[in-house]
Amino acid sequence: MIAVKAVARYRKVIELHTKDRRPRLYGPAPDAYTAAMSFVHLHVHSDYSLLDGAASVAGLVERAVSFGMPGLALTDHGNMFGALKFYKECKRVGINPIIGSEFYVAGATRRDKTGTEGGNKYYHLVLLAKDEIGYRNLTMLSSRSYTEGFYYKPRIDWELLESYHEGLICSTACIAGEVPQYVLLGKPEEAERVAARYRDLFGAENYFLELQDHAMDEEARVNKALVPMARRLGVGLIATNDVHYLDRSDAAAHDALLCVGTNRKVSDQSRMRFPCPDFYLKGPAEMSDLFKEVPEALSNTLLVNEMVGLEIPLPGPLLPEFEIPSVYSGDDDRQAGPEVESVRAFLANMSDDAVCKPNPRYGQAPVEELAPGVRAALAERLAMPVTRYFIWASYRGLEKRYPGYGDEIRRRLDYELATIILMDFVGYFLIVSDFINWAKDHDIPVGPGRGSGAGSIVAYSLRITDIDPLRYALLFERFLNPERVSMPDFDVDFCYEGRGSVIDYVTEKYGEDRVGQIITFGTLKAKAVIKDVARALDLSIDESNMITKLVPEDPKMTLAKALELEPKLRELAENPRYQELFEMARKLENKNRHTSFHAAGIVIGKTVLTDYVPLFKDPKTGIVATQYTMDQLEECGLVKMDFLGLKTLTLIKNTLALIRRRGVDVVEDGIPDTDEATFRMLGEGKSTSVFQFESDGMQGILRQAKPSSVEDLIALNALYRPGPMDNIPQFIDSKWGRTPITYPHPSLEKYLKETYGVIVYQEQVMQVAQEVAGYSLGRADLLRRAMSKKKVEVLEKEKAPFIEGALKRGYTKEKAQEIFDILVPFAGYGFNKSHAAAYSVVAYRTAWLKANYPAEYMAANLTNEISNTDKLTQYISEARSMGIGILAPDINRSEATFSVSEGKIVYGLIGVKGVGEAVVEAVVAEREKAGPYADFMDFLERVGVRAMNKRAIETLIQAGCFDTMGRGRAELALNLERAFDYAQKKAEAGAYGQTSLFEASSEEEFPPFRFEPCQELPRAELLKQEKALLGFYFSGHPLDEYRDVYRKCCDIDFAHIERCAPDKEYTLVGQLVEWREILTRKGKRMAFGKVEGYDGVLEIVVFSATLEANPGRFAQDAIVFLKGTVDLDRENPSFKVDRLVQPAELKEKSYRTMHIALHQVRREDDLEGLRDLLFGSSGQCGVVLHVRGGDDEVAVRAHAQISCSPNPDVVERIRETAIVSEVWLD
Repeated sequence: MIAVKAVARYRKVIELHTKDRRPRLYGPAPDAYTAAMSFVHLHVHSDYSLLDGAASVAGLVERAVSFGMPGLALTDHGNMFGALKFYKECKRVGINPIIGSEFYVAGATRRDKTGTEGGNKYYHLVLLAKDEIGYRNLTMLSSRSYTEGFYYKPRIDWELLESYHEGLICSTACIAGEVPQYVLLGKPEEAERVAARYRDLFGAENYFLELQDHAMDEEARVNKALVPMARRLGVGLIATNDVHYLDRSDAAAHDALLCVGTNRKVSDQSRMRFPCPDFYLKGPAEMSDLFKEVPEALSNTLLVNEMVGLEIPLPGPLLPEFEIPSVYSGDDDRQAGPEVESVRAFLANMSDDAVCKPNPRYGQAPVEELAPGVRAALAERLAMPVTRYFIWASYRGLEKRYPGYGDEIRRRLDYELATIILMDFVGYFLIVSDFINWAKDHDIPVGPGRGSGAGSIVAYSLRITDIDPLRYALLFERFLNPERVSMPDFDVDFCYEGRGSVIDYVTEKYGEDRVGQIITFGTLKAKAVIKDVARALDLSIDESNMITKLVPEDPKMTLAKALELEPKLRELAENPRYQELFEMARKLENKNRHTSFHAAGIVIGKTVLTDYVPLFKDPKTGIVATQYTMDQLEECGLVKMDFLGLKTLTLIKNTLALIRRRGVDVVEDGIPDTDEATFRMLGEGKSTSVFQFESDGMQGILRQAKPSSVEDLIALNALYRPGPMDNIPQFIDSKWGRTPITYPHPSLEKYLKETYGVIVYQEQVMQVAQEVAGYSLGRADLLRRAMSKKKVEVLEKEKAPFIEGALKRGYTKEKAQEIFDILVPFAGYGFNKSHAAAYSVVAYRTAWLKANYPAEYMAANLTNEISNTDKLTQYISEARSMGIGILAPDINRSEATFSVSEGKIVYGLIGVKGVGEAVVEAVVAEREKAGPYADFMDFLERVGVRAMNKRAIETLIQAGCFDTMGRGRAELALNLERAFDYAQKKAEAGAYGQTSLFEASSEEEFPPFRFEPCQELPRAELLKQEKALLGFYFSGHPLDEYRDVYRKCCDIDFAHIERCAPDKEYTLVGQLVEWREILTRKGKRMAFGKVEGYDGVLEIVVFSATLEANPGRFAQDAIVFLKGTVDLDRENPSFKVDRLVQPAELKEKSYRTMHIALHQVRREDDLEGLRDLLFGSSGQCGVVLHVRGGDDEVAVRAHAQISCSPNPDVVERIRETAIVSEVWLD
């Protein structure tokens, strides 16, 4: 209301000075009230001026409202990233949104992209949109500044301004503008010439000379020149403040933000900085005081606000026209006739209320008024060729999916088709079906489904999904609900390697200018803002890590919440050394930091994208994306599709290809889903590398649950997440008969039987509401969504009709109340069954491949992770633990990727670092063409000198690729230079036909090459080269000499270092692979390093006393035997070395404590099996139980009389107990 009243007051003021709608140049000063209150900010930067603006859009708008301003502009540097968000926020609070941008204008032409940033001069220019035409032109200018003009900055030029100036207001900007720059260069005539040129282009009424006053000498000089220039040119003046933050007190935080953006320190004297703390959103009184000598510059800001009347069209998603395939014939259309009539009849039988629900006027106008128009529109849609084709294609697909289908299935199809046509989403289904089927027809694997779309039988018939919604009792209404109108959203998984090809197909089909990616913005989250500000303040990395380590791991974590949860963090925030850090971090938290791209999102426009949104082009990759984020695109008129690249689909494809090499043709869809070997493997918890089931926690759940069907996997997949996880013990106990299966009411057994009485899925909540309260599934979905909000007033509102419906169906009020209360928590954290089912089917298939074709499966996994050294090492260890041999890379045996030979995995040549794909392709192609390479010289002559340089060959030598050819690596490396020259000359001679001239003496011309022998490299050096080139050791390990010592004495758990006790002394045995010494501030030496064992790598810290006591004993690559403690206070835990010891001094490791992590304990009986095991296996270890309560975990030490043996068999038996999630020893 404040803003509305303010607008009325300001209009009276404006009338006094702007009766002719022209800017007032000079005149009597306004009265005190007007001078104090009449102002609108027209030069404002938000945090979308990345790392240069420190104010959020919401904060700016809120502040403008508090000042009673009738409008506000947003003019971010070179972009419109925040424009729509700003527009909607202004509209929400009732002030006028003035959309603009501070553009960069190329000095010559936008196409000139030579020289340095300073040498290729650009100027600032502020443009504001008056109306929709201006907004469209602003959109075009911003888009083309990125797609055509980017050079250091997104730039426009005079040519673009001439084409897109209509509907825009222009001002000269800050002192970096072209007119001010000429003034500062002492060229006033040139400045006025340029200003006149802009005036003539935009019109005198739309062009303003901009005055700023931040107490800078340059601004005073410019202002002095601009005031009389405005009079001479007949244009207006406007006063602006170059807003970059909200309050004067934010200046220091903004300064730190500049340092983050320029990678400088606050203390750097020569860096870019703002000259004073005045670049904040000043109030009208402050601005009036600054510009009291030119009051017209103030009142003209109100004029500009009045000139702007922008309404951005937000039509909602507009589908591109779908082109019916040419193969659809007249006969096909005639065949569709009865099927169309079947759908028409279904729609005719729907009530007027039902058909009107998707209409946006439903609830605002009587149904009897809406129904005739809705039914007429339906009749038109049904007559459209594209709708007839849609129905025909769905029926043809149904015949293939359900041969000989009956009436029930036909009715389900007609219901879905009717709903889709009613909601006008025919085109969406056809577009998605088209590119998915193109992918499948081009051997690009597509996931069986993702999200709630798997519940649609139409999607299944059109091959959009590949999971049977009837078999798994999936609900269409969870995906598309006419009572909750929203755009359908198929998230589609493609093979990681083929995703790009599908995007290329869609781009080519609809047009490059109609398809684009979606921008995202990285923000300064709690940890990130501390790290960035700490770096700007020149705090040490160790201090930064120490502080960020205390911020809990949670994507939604805030500084305020972290300070509330972590007492140590609060202490640091009050420490004078870190107060400035935390104060700045609070101000900058959640501000935008950089651009990125949505991992999967693609948008398609009905026409060119710039008809809807401004575009961004990444200068590094050339990717074109929308400037608006995903949540804003559909309302602008674009259609969003998710094209996800899923490595698991690539894994399955590659595994099947390797299996086919054995002469076994396995089709993915033909994998049996009742395989005993697969479920036995999963029941043993051997699910490393199995999609969705590879975590340690999930492996423990599998051991307890011992799943026996895909349905069990679906349920476990849905349950294994915070909230539902508490129901896992009940699920497992009920499955195995340890707890009786109970249902809230006998009528609900048919819905809850498959999950043993436990409500697991959102769909079950909907089905229970349908059964008990008589709701339609659409109405039940609305109930589920309302319940999930857990707001008391919402629940109370929903409860009454639920109970009323239940009473009508014969339930008692008490039972209805009980069932409603049971549903509430599950509605919030129950999982989407369609998504769980689709992903669990993929998971089962990966498990089946691992159980039945382990070598091929692990080889494909290694290929998938060929560039991820950590994963590669993990999977090689997993393969070896499965008894699968790993063969080193070999020039005659290795393929480009990992392959299988006689049950063993052969290392792929592409995994050798420094050997490019072209080299590998040439090696394999020549071998396939002419057979294996006889020896090293044969390799050089056939492919080496032709397809690669000597460095690549040296790399292959060091990686051991020629080890089977009878010569050592050192000998090949020593002779490489001569051998390469020899092979090259021989190849050249053959190419020019020389040998034909000297046939009689060809042997003498090129006698056999003689290798100069030499001693092989030391084993340690060979291993070092292997590790460098392959990521791990093949022919051995540097620790092999001390393998027994390592196994018996090293008591560090590399995989779970966080479980170490901070006060216990540990033994670390390994190779010192990294070493770095530094001088402390006190001038003493200390060091950091990394020690690698068989099971992982751990950072170490060696303080001065330890370093001085062991001179020369810390040598890089040496095997070290260390005693010390684990520091868990750092972001990455480290080992603090207390002393070095000799192997003979080490004692065999002993364990003092057995840690047992439990699932949530509901009753004492849950602990019975564990208690019996503990009492029956007493030993040297005390017992600590880790008990979950909500989101927290509490460690409870058992009574001293309870002890346990660390025997591996005992540990395994405890791990398999139903209540136990994990066990470890310390």
